[in-house]
Amino acid sequence: MQDGLAYSLRRLGHFWMLSMHCGEESEELYDFGDVPHSAADIEMANYYTATHPSSVFRRTFTMQRLRPGDRVILRTTMITRYRNGVRSDTPIDPKQVRRHARELFGVELGDEPLLFESQPL
Repeated sequence: MQDGLAYSLRRLGHFWMLSMHCGEESEELYDFGDVPHSAADIEMANYYTATHPSSVFRRTFTMQRLRPGDRVILRTTMITRYRNGVRSDTPIDPKQVRRHARELFGVELGDEPLLFESQPL
């Protein structure tokens, strides 16, 4: 348990799944295997996620901040906040990502197009 959020790890065949639980809601964060990987395996996977047009990391925006009792996640179309174990979601217009990054995180994203803005959703 961390700031009202619980985490669990469960086995799914050859993989492990890490999940986060907030009240009655659960969210799968990521999965991983327990097989060894070489540096080349990791490099190739990183290259794919960074360059392939269908990679979620090129089509969406994510920024997060964690403070005691408060976790804020800014995504392309949603602000998700976890406060003391209570989740709230606020839909946003993708055109407002810069404003929210500035107001929530104090980060200026500049005027150049962001990568997700040139990718189909």
